[in-house]
Amino acid sequence: MGGIAGENDGTIENCWVSANVRSDWKGDGYAKVGGIAGENNGTIEYCCMTGSVTNYDDNVAGIAGDNDDGKIKHCIFYGDLNRSTSSDYQNDNIYAGDSGTEENCFDFFNQSEYDAAAGKEMFRNAIKYPYAINVNNVGNGSVEVSIGGESGITRWRPSATVTVTKTSGTLSSITITDADGNTIALSGNEASGWTFTMPKRDVTVTAAYVLDDGTITINGGVVNATGGDYSAGIGGGYNNLHDIYYGVCGNIVINGGQVTAESDDDCAPSIGPSYFGSGVTNSGTLKLGWTNPDDFVYIGDPWNSGLLNDVARVESITFDKVFLLEGGTTFATAANIEGHKIVPYLPFTGEGTEGNPYIIASADDWNIHHRRLLVRRLLCHHQWHHQLRRIPWMARV
Repeated sequence: MGGIAGENDGTIENCWVSANVRSDWKGDGYAKVGGIAGENNGTIEYCCMTGSVTNYDDNVAGIAGDNDDGKIKHCIFYGDLNRSTSSDYQNDNIYAGDSGTEENCFDFFNQSEYDAAAGKEMFRNAIKYPYAINVNNVGNGSVEVSIGGESGITRWRPSATVTVTKTSGTLSSITITDADGNTIALSGNEASGWTFTMPKRDVTVTAAYVLDDGTITINGGVVNATGGDYSAGIGGGYNNLHDIYYGVCGNIVINGGQVTAESDDDCAPSIGPSYFGSGVTNSGTLKLGWTNPDDFVYIGDPWNSGLLNDVARVESITFDKVFLLEGGTTFATAANIEGHKIVPYLPFTGEGTEGNPYIIASADDWNIHHRRLLVRRLLCHHQWHHQLRRIPWMARV
């Protein structure tokens, strides 16, 4: 049993087998299993085997399972050899048997063999670039693979040190897996790059990125937003990408309108990022303002709004205009708005400009207006006392 032939009585030349060859035969007799040929009575030359070869007994080898009467020349076996019994055969990685011959065969890349194999491009590609390095970018970003300073690598040989460098995006995770699904150990960090040792398998580099922030802007109207399972009313949605379970929140700007935001799930906020799972927990910003006196913002129950609790939270909450908690005189702050309707603060109703008949006070504006009002009251008080001094005492009574 072989990757090219069960039994070779002629010549096999310039071939590449990348599949795994395996026999589980345990009956009478024995199986002969080789990466290129199970039994070789002819010639095998300029061939490469990059898969694994497995047999129950010792008639197994990377190129020929039985080479008693054959010749093997200029061949390379990169793969793994698996047998259930020990072997006394010489050079049994390449062939099994005692009377056959072998010439210039290796289990590693040989530059002289590569140079001498002009015209045999299948063999040359097989021994120089036997295993694929696939890159899977999930989201908006990219990584670059390099070996020894050479970038843009897509295939390479085993045992090489491979470097992975982030070139764009914000990474949330990076993993390396081989063709069998095994995780390959990584070392290093984002600043200097990660490295891993190339196995005798194709590998996939999977880089997952935090999504771009983006901005949700609400300028007016009536907005009633309720999130679905694990999702915010306004902000991040739920996903299970790479076991992150996290929908990032971008920038949320409310300039006006009658806005109600609630979550339909205790695991997600009313405004902000969604259920965080095993991913990062902070993202996005919230900026609150108003335009008309009947504007308001209602942010859902404080237990599940998530704005300031330690499950999921926006990175900052700021006010472009001054709000009050509805029904009182308490100013709205980042710490007290959860579970409350907040309404515009109108300290100077009736003043303003033709285009804006209301005083749209920011926090800074309010401090300025408050000082002005205080000065006006002091001036009025001073003028009343000044006039009072001019009135005779009896007339005052």
